[in-house]
Amino acid sequence: MSAKAKSCKDMPLMGSTTVGERGQIVIPKNIRDTLHLQPGAQLLVMQHRDAIVLLPIEHMQSVIQTMTQQLDQLKPSK
Repeated sequence: MSAKAKSCKDMPLMGSTTVGERGQIVIPKNIRDTLHLQPGAQLLVMQHRDAIVLLPIEHMQSVIQTMTQQLDQLKPSK
């Protein structure tokens, strides 16, 4: 595990939610506040094994931009 990665037992329990009839969930307020999520924030939804992962879209855009820049640096010059 990387230095940044945490095991599940190290992650604080920050709340719980219930899936509604239409598949909707409410993200607990303390998590929304911690992550500065505002109404209308877009989240990327992924499944990892038996877990659901929600990531703010702007975070993923930043990750992709960084990866693209790093890949561009690896391209051989002509």
